[in-house]
Amino acid sequence: MKFNYYLLFLLIVITSCKKESKTPIFVDEKNIQPIDSIVYDDRDDSLLSGAIVQGKDGPTSTFKDFAAKLQKEGRWKHDINRAEKVYGFNRNEAMEYFNDIPFYKIEYDSTQLKFILNSDRFKDRLEGFNGSVFNQSKSIWGYFYRDKDDDRVIEDGIIEQWEFNTNEEALLALTEIRKIGGNLLYFNTTPYFHSYENFLFVFYTRAMAFSYEQKPVFEDFIKHLRAE
Repeated sequence: MKFNYYLLFLLIVITSCKKESKTPIFVDEKNIQPIDSIVYDDRDDSLLSGAIVQGKDGPTSTFKDFAAKLQKEGRWKHDINRAEKVYGFNRNEAMEYFNDIPFYKIEYDSTQLKFILNSDRFKDRLEGFNGSVFNQSKSIWGYFYRDKDDDRVIEDGIIEQWEFNTNEEALLALTEIRKIGGNLLYFNTTPYFHSYENFLFVFYTRAMAFSYEQKPVFEDFIKHLRAE
């Protein structure tokens, strides 16, 4: 059993890392055990007072500033063409520039979470999961980033900002998304989540191999949030 699991894991990673990858593939492998290595940030958010500033109909200033910092100081950049090719974003329908950086407005009905909740295939794996709070989200904004180096496997990831009506809804969303984060919703990867006030921030990627590179990005975001 361990041998078959290892081969399947390698096949998923190799397939995910190909540059020819298209839109996300929803996988339902009941024989694969849940991953228990998901990391979350549970520190006291009282230290973050005043950090979030919400712009009208767009990403928070914190989110925009971090994306700019990520591109200026790090190994990452945005890539509109790759965002469309690999994750299926549409520049004509959903992309907007803020401070010369492209962000994508995401409709809840087009999210992977909504797909899973509406599919009969996953009902037995959603027992105890309350997804109704996500349907109450006010807006979702995404930012795609990728490795600047084209000479090797191109690592990439997405940061999403979910806005809710209240702090309590955002906290409930964090509690619920933890239940299915790495073993169903972002299958076989290590996503990272953080809530503050009425916002939930989600960091995810499409391959476990990329998750290790995403952890420093998530940690930098928390530092950025605390520094404001």
